[in-house]
Amino acid sequence: MRCSRLVLFALLAPLAACVLQSPPPQKAVPPRVVTPASGPDPGPARPLPAGAWTGRCVGVTDGDTLAVLRDGREVKVRLAGIDAPEKAQPFGQRAKQALAAMVYGQAVTVDPRDTDRYGRTVADVRAADGRHVNAELVAAGMAWWYRRYAPGDRELEQAETRARAARAGLWADAHPVAPWDWRHGGEREPPGGPLPTAPPSGATQSARAPAESPTAAPTVYVTPTGRRYHREGCSTMRGNGRPVPQAEAQARGLTPCAVCGG
Repeated sequence: MRCSRLVLFALLAPLAACVLQSPPPQKAVPPRVVTPASGPDPGPARPLPAGAWTGRCVGVTDGDTLAVLRDGREVKVRLAGIDAPEKAQPFGQRAKQALAAMVYGQAVTVDPRDTDRYGRTVADVRAADGRHVNAELVAAGMAWWYRRYAPGDRELEQAETRARAARAGLWADAHPVAPWDWRHGGEREPPGGPLPTAPPSGATQSARAPAESPTAAPTVYVTPTGRRYHREGCSTMRGNGRPVPQAEAQARGLTPCAVCGG
């Protein structure tokens, strides 16, 4: 009997080993179903305004002028309705940097409004992310609302109001000089045109400036179109100042320059 059990164990042992080494049956995995992302259909891209075009910004001249490549040709674009500080003014370089940060090397949308006397396209410009570049610069205090050329523009008016209230950018200066005044030597051009640089030839001595005396006021500098007088070397004169006695400048109704103090 014992011999029979040994024979039976010898026969069943290989079969048991085979069963133990066999891998367990694999569980069936259902196929993965990919469902589309939820959310509204973004729809087609917004069409450009009539007459608008797109191009890549390849240069920034100053805070309100850029170069845009269109069909292989470089187009100079002047931002409509704003005036950024001149490069020699406070915030002039920062305005240029702010514009470059928004548009340089990127696709922009140019919506022309006019062509200026220098042949530049005067336009509203939108950055690649849709921001209105003109208004963004004004809101950041990097440009003025150019009322003379954009009267009644509510967007630019509100942008400048916010910038003034926040003392942003150039509004941090207690007495910022508008670039259109800076271009006239830091002064407003008189309504009647340029002031004469000398009294008329037929003027009487009483109409002329008082004669200089040992106690006369120091020499100041005036410009042909200016309503203010300047100290020597004032950066707003742009090299076209003429020396006159301060008493003469005051007798002609001129006032001290807001930049150098006269």
